Amino acid sequence: MDTRSPDQYDAEGKMIDAGFEFKAMSYTGLLPLLVGAIKEQQTTIEDKQSQIDALNERLSNLEKKLTGAAGVGALDNTKARLEQNAPNPFNENTVIRFFVPDGSRRASLQVMDVQGKEWKTFDNLTNGDGQLVIGAGSMPAGSYSYTLFVDREKVATRTMVITR
Repeated sequence: MDTRSPDQYDAEGKMIDAGFEFKAMSYTGLLPLLVGAIKEQQTTIEDKQSQIDALNERLSNLEKKLTGAAGVGALDNTKARLEQNAPNPFNENTVIRFFVPDGSRRASLQVMDVQGKEWKTFDNLTNGDGQLVIGAGSMPAGSYSYTLFVDREKVATRTMVITR
């Protein structure tokens, strides 16, 4: 609202400070608006918390399904696995990680070019976690696939790209 500050006078009646116009606010009129906004905000917070709780429950259920009774983050060490090489694409070296379960008799990793021609086979891979480092200098630029075989069964195939 518009309001006015009164003129200020000394004891003799002389004006020492002229009054002025200014805008004022009724804070008591603002309180109902603030309370309404806080209630609306609290409703939003409660809705978001319900969504978070539901998503956490879904995540927990998915983790249980993925890991079974072994616990969160545990890997199944009874199955062979082949990971994507890193970095990919690469122009110097790349690392291919794999896992061969205990009790496996023979494991190999075969690298083939895009036409399906064998570039190299790495035989006698050891059981457990392992890795191969491949240098780009030993191969022409292009796309290659690599396949892990355990006891003559194909486990997985991945693709890697060499750039220059």
